[in-house]
Amino acid sequence: MKSLEIFLDIDSCIIDGTYQFTAPLEEVRKKLAQYSTKMRFHLNSNRSLSSTLSIWNQVRFNGLIIYENGQGVFDPVSGIDACSPGIRLDRDELVKVLSQVSDKVSFISTDELIKNPASFVNDNKRLIYCEDSRVFTSTVYPRINIAGVPTFDREFMLKTLEVLRTHYQKDYDIQTSEDYGNIILTPRGSLKSNPMKKIAGKNRIASFGDQKQDILMFKESFRGLIGCPMNASQEVKDFVLKNGGFVSKLKYTSGLLEFLDYLSKRTYK
Repeated sequence: MKSLEIFLDIDSCIIDGTYQFTAPLEEVRKKLAQYSTKMRFHLNSNRSLSSTLSIWNQVRFNGLIIYENGQGVFDPVSGIDACSPGIRLDRDELVKVLSQVSDKVSFISTDELIKNPASFVNDNKRLIYCEDSRVFTSTVYPRINIAGVPTFDREFMLKTLEVLRTHYQKDYDIQTSEDYGNIILTPRGSLKSNPMKKIAGKNRIASFGDQKQDILMFKESFRGLIGCPMNASQEVKDFVLKNGGFVSKLKYTSGLLEFLDYLSKRTYK
């Protein structure tokens, strides 16, 4: 049995804003293998299961996948949903709501929309794309057509946000990200931290994150066994330092690898 359960955020922690690892994959695999007898590495993200698996498959972490903000837990080795308490979002109802402001609503792999929007040529003026693989939550990407290319427009995002709040705010937390130009619907009470203690059992918990919502993971962790990359928000850095954790001098993947070395030295002296 592992003595340390480590919960890792994905975006801007394991990978950068272009969804790339910033350290050689062989180096990442080697580091994980080095500590695999003592540590179990769980991915903990708001991403959908299939999107999270696309990251897991590149390095084969030895733990579970927590996806869609704690709504689902999946064992990628056995292929079994370990414990997924979430209630499915009604997709037909979502389309009906979004059609109030959009000429077309499409369900796609939105990672590709971020990476290469020019590949989504369209004649419609107002477009809304939703992540096709989500089950319990939704990420909504409002776009306007500029020269045939779906393009982020803040005014259109705010208009979309208004109709979503009118219909969903009672049962869903609704947040926006201008970095990705999207709106995120998450069932109220669903937290990334919810499954952590059940997964860890009697083992110690550590965690690594970069944004405000990751502080919930930190609060479930042992004091000092928390960390963040150099690119984390200042609020996260302040929390980590205040609670005896580790702020890496490196960004993204390299920061994570440095954090694992920190955990090893602190935990297995």
